[in-house]
Amino acid sequence: MTDDNRFLVVADHINATQRELISAEVKKYDAGAWHQLNDVWIVGGGRIQDWHGRLIVFVPSVPSSIYIFRLPRSGERGWSAKGPKGKWEELLRVYAEASGLP
Repeated sequence: MTDDNRFLVVADHINATQRELISAEVKKYDAGAWHQLNDVWIVGGGRIQDWHGRLIVFVPSVPSSIYIFRLPRSGERGWSAKGPKGKWEELLRVYAEASGLP
């Protein structure tokens, strides 16, 4: 992700098919998106309305839901992690590195 417009996408109560469809749609628009945790993506580019329009079709009914948050710009980001190194190392690359964080 080279664009400073980044968004956190969180899905809730989705099934494997929905997860695969969302992931495929994300990859169409952001090949460098981060997706190491089930049902969580960090995507870049465009506007929040663009991502909303692209992804809501995959959560058409209750109990499925999707939330999209605009992340802070470079230099205003922070994060913390504990868990398998392979999951958070990629997060460091796509999210924190662009901010100059250690």
